[in-house]
Formats: sequence, structure tokens, C-alpha cells
Amino acid sequence: MPNRLELRLMIGEEVGIVAPGEVMSADDSDYIKRREESKLAELYEAGLISFDQDGDIPEAYMLPIAKIIAGEVAPGFGSDIATAKALASEGLATLRKLKAPPYFPTAPATYY
Repeated sequence: MPNRLELRLMIGEEVGIVAPGEVMSADDSDYIKRREESKLAELYEAGLISFDQDGDIPEAYMLPIAKIIAGEVAPGFGSDIATAKALASEGLATLRKLKAPPYFPTAPATYY
């Protein structure tokens, strides 16, 4: 399962400050890390994530969380607010789908 460093790299890719496979600068990584920790705590408190925040991150949650945090940090890297909001909204929508209970259709009953 992916770890927090891989999450930070994915956030950098979403914001556009690193290309896939590149190494992020220490300053950029630190900037993202400070916001990442508070945002993960916020998502946990809201019930949108249920895994250990300090441990590995389930694969299905990586991209949605990266988009949410990218939306938070994007203006700090020169992105416009509309792009940041779109990233965050897309990530939140996906997280809500992941947390939604599964749909089980019911068959109509016939009573005699």
C-alpha cells in the first residue's frame, strides 16, 4: 500500500510542480506535508477516511486524497482558485462515493 511520501509526490503531480518520476524539492515537500497532515485529520474527523492517518493509505483513496490536498496547496504554487476548487471538489466527490453504503436493490414482494 502507498505511504505518505508517495501521496506527497502524487499531490505534486496533480498541482503540476513535478512530472511523474521526478523528485520534489525539500521546500515543496515540506509545504505540502504541513497541509497534508491537517487535511487528513479533517477528513478523518468528517468520517470520510477510516484508516490510520500515520500508516499506509489504501490505493483507492490515494488519488481522491491527492486531489483534495492539491486543491488546498495549488494556490501556493501559482494555480488559480478555480482550478484548485475543481480539484478539491472532484476528490471530495470520489471520497463520498467510496464511503457510501453499497446499494442493494430490493425485489417487490407479493403477498397472498
